[in-house]
Amino acid sequence: MSDTTTPDPSAAAVLAGNEQPFYSGFQDEGAKTFAQGFKTSEELAAFGAKFSPFKDVDPSRLVALPGEDADEAARAALYDKLGRPKEPSEYGLTKIEGVNADMAKAIEAAFHANGVSKAQAEKIAQTYVGLETQALEAEQSAARAAATAEVAQVRTEIGEAGIESARRVAIKAGFTKEELANIEGFVGAGAILRRFAALGKLIGEHNFEGGAKQQGNPQSALERLYPNDVAKDRANRGG
Repeated sequence: MSDTTTPDPSAAAVLAGNEQPFYSGFQDEGAKTFAQGFKTSEELAAFGAKFSPFKDVDPSRLVALPGEDADEAARAALYDKLGRPKEPSEYGLTKIEGVNADMAKAIEAAFHANGVSKAQAEKIAQTYVGLETQALEAEQSAARAAATAEVAQVRTEIGEAGIESARRVAIKAGFTKEELANIEGFVGAGAILRRFAALGKLIGEHNFEGGAKQQGNPQSALERLYPNDVAKDRANRGG
């Protein structure tokens, strides 16, 4: 059982010879046993200071962790000492390329409220951007593979004559590569080739079959829309 006797510091106790040792009031038995190796509390304190893991640490850098019932001010003081910036905007997340500004501000506010240091925020941001980049690259790689497979399938279905017809329709219609890419993004590589090939067939642009030249329809829609271009194209092809 722990000895809870309070040491008697009076001169009378000293003179009567019944002065209690300095460690008699220690509640922990292990601490009390350890302290018995020292004559005075000063010796024990000196020993502690000498072998403390914090003996060479600037006292201003030491902080006491707030308890579970600590108020917001106590927690804020701890966060500030651990490197939290004064303002959420100092995290600088809005400056990261490709990050939505409103989302970045919301994350900065959450970081600040939960005591995240600026160094920690930078590491988290780097991890997030890295994961986003990997995900985007994987998505683009999968899209390229799917498009390659679709184009190969369509080539098998409609042949090179159909591909040529689709290409000529796109050129005559004046689509840019970027515009065609946008359409492809909505309908898919296979669908855009099939649709343009079908359109070419309908308006008389399907002038090839198995590589052999065909007469073509002189009343095609393209000829009516672009008579000069069609004439030049026929002349170039010897048609």
